[in-house]
Amino acid sequence: MDDAKVDRLARAIVKPLNRRLAVALISGVTGMFGQQIARGFQLGPATCGEQGTVCTLVAGCCDGLTCVTSAINTSYGICVPGEGGMVSTGTTLISPFSETAVEEISALIETSPTIPANDPQAEQEPRVSEIRARRESRRTERKTRLDTRRATVEDRKDEKPNREPEEDDTEESMRGLQLQLKLSFAEVDGDSTVDDPLVPIEVVRVTNRDDVKVVLTSIETIMGAPSKADLTTSQFTLGPKESYSFVSGLPTEDAANAATDRYQWLDKVACNETIQGQGYRVNAAFSRGKENHEFVVFCDGPHVTGATKTAATPARKRKKNDEQKHKRNSQHKIKKKR
Repeated sequence: MDDAKVDRLARAIVKPLNRRLAVALISGVTGMFGQQIARGFQLGPATCGEQGTVCTLVAGCCDGLTCVTSAINTSYGICVPGEGGMVSTGTTLISPFSETAVEEISALIETSPTIPANDPQAEQEPRVSEIRARRESRRTERKTRLDTRRATVEDRKDEKPNREPEEDDTEESMRGLQLQLKLSFAEVDGDSTVDDPLVPIEVVRVTNRDDVKVVLTSIETIMGAPSKADLTTSQFTLGPKESYSFVSGLPTEDAANAATDRYQWLDKVACNETIQGQGYRVNAAFSRGKENHEFVVFCDGPHVTGATKTAATPARKRKKNDEQKHKRNSQHKIKKKR
């Protein structure tokens, strides 16, 4: 306290004191002494735990002593001779109030491994290792899924060209061939040595109504004695809108020598009024080796399996129908005159 402050204090004491002045005077004296006391504490030496005394996280042990704690409570222990710092032993509780506490703790440290107390790095290492392991496992799983997905895409790309023909075959099988079969009857010049030089023939004309090529594989009769011709040469492949004729009733010829639009495959006619359901069957496919489709035309009327198909009425029946129609017209005219 300097001389000026002492002088002002003495004058204030001499004068009569009122309540406000007394309060202010007491506060000033208390403040000055409090500052002096605080400075005294700040300048004083720091305290530390002696051997056998209690030590905590705030108040440690002096030099040459180690604060030993229990693993159950690492913030409270006892100071014993050691290299300093703070360590924890097993789950045995530390009691600093026992007379033999220092000897017991020292013996406990020698017989059991000690772990530095409150070591953040030691506590976090297992957790960090676990996090790294989980992260590596997730990274490996993602890489495995990505590799599997890429392999699947590559396999699909490789399989796509091989699947396309199968898809085409399925589409063709569902769609079916588009063929038109027409049966017609005619008479042509035969052997001149016989009385009747005209020979009846039957012509099955096959027309490809599709927009793709069609391969004719065989032709045969339906009823009676089986008559069949296998068609294995190239002239029996029809392009879009192309036609081919099969002739019955004339001397047969070799399929390899057949014309590009006509083949004499049977030396007799098949249509006979005594055989019911007689007709011709033509087998065709999109290409050789593929599934065959049957197309049938009957002698006594149109009936064909397939898409576009027609059949002609036999000439003899058509002539008979014309005669009946003429007869009906004549009878109608007679009735009208009456």
